[in-house]
Amino acid sequence: MDIIQFLKQDACSVSLSSRHKKECVRELAQILSRVLPDIPAENLNAAFMEREEQGSTAFENGVAIPHARIKELDSFYVGIALSRKGVDFQSMTANARIFSFLWSVRQPNRMSFSACSRRFLWWPKTQVPGVT
Repeated sequence: MDIIQFLKQDACSVSLSSRHKKECVRELAQILSRVLPDIPAENLNAAFMEREEQGSTAFENGVAIPHARIKELDSFYVGIALSRKGVDFQSMTANARIFSFLWSVRQPNRMSFSACSRRFLWWPKTQVPGVT
């Protein structure tokens, strides 16, 4: 699975303004709702936050991958956003600066979703200058 085939240009941003997890997730839901007009941003936000309650989606190298299962979708959707100042994502790693958002379909293929996530994390060496 190639993550680029699911990337939606209108779901990308290089200017996240939020500095805290809840506000960031809300902002990400707004960004992603631009490519999913039939799904309210509030529903996306609720789905992302429900997943975050299970455990932080922040990883090393300043990357977080908020994601959720959205039953109304028939495909994966991916967006990417950048926070130049970083976001306190309530994890043990440094502030997250790069966010990739993945939505899965009604009956997700767990292996494909996991492979897609791993590919992004290590593609080619996902890291933001200034974040170790």
